[in-house]
Amino acid sequence: MSVEKHALDYVRQSVRNFRNEPERSAYDDGCQRIQPIDLSRITADEATKIIEPFLVKWGWMARVVHNPSRKGWHKLLAEKIRDHSK
Repeated sequence: MSVEKHALDYVRQSVRNFRNEPERSAYDDGCQRIQPIDLSRITADEATKIIEPFLVKWGWMARVVHNPSRKGWHKLLAEKIRDHSK
């Protein structure tokens, strides 16, 4: 098999797999996981457990949220969410 045919077959299979993924996306999953949270009382721990996986999976932000210079972003985010929930 030629390299070109192999590459085309790989791309076609990837597209088929993408289209056959379950309906629930990372965005939907993140929304469902945060729905029961009282945003006026969200904690840094909840931001870590719910929002970080969403940002990494859906937002492709692993390099940002795991950067040592961004340490403490969970606390700041939880504080801002609490402020805006009023």
